[in-house]
Amino acid sequence: MTVHYINFGFPNTVVAALVGFNLQDNSPVTGMVKNIIIDSPSEFLGIQCFINEIMILPQEGEITIRQAVKYPIDRRINQKDRIIVSLDNHDPLFPHTPSIVWEIDDGVKE
Repeated sequence: MTVHYINFGFPNTVVAALVGFNLQDNSPVTGMVKNIIIDSPSEFLGIQCFINEIMILPQEGEITIRQAVKYPIDRRINQKDRIIVSLDNHDPLFPHTPSIVWEIDDGVKE
């Protein structure tokens, strides 16, 4: 069993005031997304997480928190599935730099 970490955000992603965009990567392995850890510096920053086009976090809307939270997911993922993090800064004055880390366990049996 090996856990793979995919980091979106800190330190390389700054979301400018009133800007939104998607970050994307492909899953390096087939396995289970065990957790998504989100550390957001502002409740003005909206965050959504997708596998391909299916939103897995949150169920609807967007996450707007001002703290670090570990969300248990337990969702199957295949190698090369697209992992997408959508970021939308609703703050009219300040940029923000979030951290979104996906934990994928490749030790899950078929």
